[in-house]
Amino acid sequence: HVDVWYKYIKSNIEKTTESPEILAGRDAEDMLRKLVDSHYEFKGCYSFPSKRIPNPITNHKNEIDLIVVTKNKIYVIECKNWSGKLYEQDGKWVQVKSNGEKIFHESAVNKNNIKKDLLRTLLKKNNIALKANDFDSKVIFMNQNLSIMDTNISNGKSVITPNQLSAYLDKQNGSKFYERFFSSVITILLDTETAAKLIDGIFSRVGGKDFNELIKIIDGLQTWDKVYLYGTQIITGDIIRSDISIYKKPNKVDFNKLKSTKIKIIRQKFIFLIKALFKIGMPLKLSLYDESDHFLQHTEGNPDGFIRMFKAGHKEPVDISIFQIEKIELGKGKKT
Repeated sequence: HVDVWYKYIKSNIEKTTESPEILAGRDAEDMLRKLVDSHYEFKGCYSFPSKRIPNPITNHKNEIDLIVVTKNKIYVIECKNWSGKLYEQDGKWVQVKSNGEKIFHESAVNKNNIKKDLLRTLLKKNNIALKANDFDSKVIFMNQNLSIMDTNISNGKSVITPNQLSAYLDKQNGSKFYERFFSSVITILLDTETAAKLIDGIFSRVGGKDFNELIKIIDGLQTWDKVYLYGTQIITGDIIRSDISIYKKPNKVDFNKLKSTKIKIIRQKFIFLIKALFKIGMPLKLSLYDESDHFLQHTEGNPDGFIRMFKAGHKEPVDISIFQIEKIELGKGKKT
């Protein structure tokens, strides 16, 4: 116990801090994950958050915030939690924050259209051939504190503004925002289809067996692994499964069921020392959970352990000490 305490002291771990912009984006992402857990199917629609699509041009994977499959279309949805003011200038989207800072973005509509085309290509390679108009792209601005100053953005058929979303939110049931948000998004999409008087939907053209295969392919797309650091930073990427050494007794861990691991470290150094001297509890306690967030077991952590992972967008792996980590979430799909 004292040995673990000493190694923790020597590691000199400090709290991490994340930027407000990333925290805001993470709030949107967390909401999307929650909505799928509670509303996997809604009005006959299927939804899949945070899916990664291979991009052969960049040799990386593009992440889609949300894929929704209705009876008529497949929607590729980008959710933005931006605040401040937004307008277009020289082909860029300019976000002006409350403090006057300007952030220049690539058009979210253009970027999302690329992801839409990548999804269609991927399905075609898997023998699910669909027409271009079977797919649609939507950019949803979630934050009511965003003012869109440019009609080129707000009037675009691929954009759902905060005001449009708000009009639907007020009509939905559910006490939690993410429940009402999801219901609103689906209802907006279905209302759009009704207005367009779509007749020949993908359900009718992609027969039962092929449709089940389509859903299976989308559901099987990869999601990121996540490492939650002490503080507010989260690292996304691909964990190298063969280089996970944080478990002191890995032979007693059922990795086939494992989805997430929470690491409990007493960060108050004096209290940690007292518990170490009297051998109270596990010095590094790991709590393991399955895909449904059901508790599996407690196990002891390895003080020399680490996670090796490729951060999103990086070609070289990094090692992250167990002392830096508060939680690990393993993504879906085949990994390195």
